[in-house]
Amino acid sequence: MSPLVYMELVGAVAFGAAVFGNLPGPATLIGGTLIALSGLVLQRSQTETD
Repeated sequence: MSPLVYMELVGAVAFGAAVFGNLPGPATLIGGTLIALSGLVLQRSQTETD
């Protein structure tokens, strides 16, 4: 389910850039990247233990 939420975030950024010409600031991009990476790390750790 989490990958779908991450794709919504990417879509929202793309929509905002296309429609409003607005990109998120560096802090938002860093925070989103950390959230996405933590989800990938958790997924990888769960698949390695199975």
